[in-house]
Amino acid sequence: MQIYFSTSIFSSESPRKILEAIEEAYSQSHQIVIEDTLSPVYLTWLDFCKNHLQEEDIGELLELQFTSSIFVESKRQINVVTNPTPKSNEVTLLTLKNDILRTFFIYVENGRADKRFLFSMLGLEIKKDMERLIRSGALTFENCGGITELTEKLRDDAANRNLLNLRAFACFDSDAIAPDTPSKQAEKATKVCEHFEIPHYRLQRRAIENYIPIPAIELYVAEGNEDLTIARKKILRAFSRLTQPQQEHFHMKSGLSVQHGEVFDSIIDPDKSVLQTGFGDHLSSCYEKGYVTTEHLKNSSAWPEIQELSKMVMEYL
Repeated sequence: MQIYFSTSIFSSESPRKILEAIEEAYSQSHQIVIEDTLSPVYLTWLDFCKNHLQEEDIGELLELQFTSSIFVESKRQINVVTNPTPKSNEVTLLTLKNDILRTFFIYVENGRADKRFLFSMLGLEIKKDMERLIRSGALTFENCGGITELTEKLRDDAANRNLLNLRAFACFDSDAIAPDTPSKQAEKATKVCEHFEIPHYRLQRRAIENYIPIPAIELYVAEGNEDLTIARKKILRAFSRLTQPQQEHFHMKSGLSVQHGEVFDSIIDPDKSVLQTGFGDHLSSCYEKGYVTTEHLKNSSAWPEIQELSKMVMEYL
């Protein structure tokens, strides 16, 4: 996010406390903006940093002009001021340190699978930066256990975690059985996010498994024993013959044996019979095992949406 330090802060707060907040924000890859770099109080603060603190990295910090690594096109701005206005994006220095810079939460349905999905979507550079933030405790994935549980947890945490809307992002399935028809549970999750002003992204396809490119599924299919591999190869061949909307909303784990939309009515036997079964509960392991590559994603029809999701995550982190 972008953290904007007003001039008044440099005349009213301890120079050391300001530096601690700026260093913490910098370490978390936030973009730091100073209201007036020519103001006397700011220049006095700079002199204090140079002459009294002697931190090893203060020179590097100042030379970088307080802009950080990759999350620089931020849609989320925090204004650090002396007297914040209620119900605004203005906070005191104390609130910045104690609440905003404590932990950033990414709410997902399944912590392990969805985290790997997001890492695959975001690319190597952003993945490395996010892993660094996770190790430092500045970023955590909230494993909610399902779309209903995610909705309830968002509602509860918005009431109990101070300023959650400024330090959270939610990503969840649409569970759509056809194009532009998200499930009632997904709609409810969206409304909760909108009500509490929590940035969020609802997948356009049915679930995270619907973004796995066919070359990655081929590697997954080859893992099983001979009988399982033969059966899943039949499913994959039939799946490959589906239209794009059908592939995007097919239940990848369980197939047509679970609820599906009219978009699948045109399927005829033998494919219809074969597709009564899906690829099993562990298909999302393709993300963890590295089967899903950036090259595969760029060559898939999902690439425009993947770029949209990546941009949103970078803008709000």
